[in-house]
Amino acid sequence: MESRQPRKDRDKQMLREPTGTVVVGVANFDSAAMEAQMNQRQAGYALLRITMGVVFLSYGIGKFMGGLANFVGGMNQTLCRKATGITVIPFAYFLPFAEVTAGALILFGLFTRIGLHLSGS
Repeated sequence: MESRQPRKDRDKQMLREPTGTVVVGVANFDSAAMEAQMNQRQAGYALLRITMGVVFLSYGIGKFMGGLANFVGGMNQTLCRKATGITVIPFAYFLPFAEVTAGALILFGLFTRIGLHLSGS
């Protein structure tokens, strides 16, 4: 009587091809293709992170370059009918600092979740 391999080992041998591709049913899952897809996803996230970081950073720096007092006065005039000056003025002073901080954090990939939360994304 010949010795037979256990069923699990036999199934594993049948599912492996010499190229390292694992065949499951009809679909082939190639590790190189999955790695390439992961690299593309990471590159996409990095591009999106850099874009959002530059946008927030440039808008925050623009508010400082135009003059913080001018920005606060404009926000106060724009929102004076919708909110009181007590709430608008502190928010207007805080906004450029938050945009610059969030933009830098997102751009450099440091504390990305905190930066995105701070930016409102």
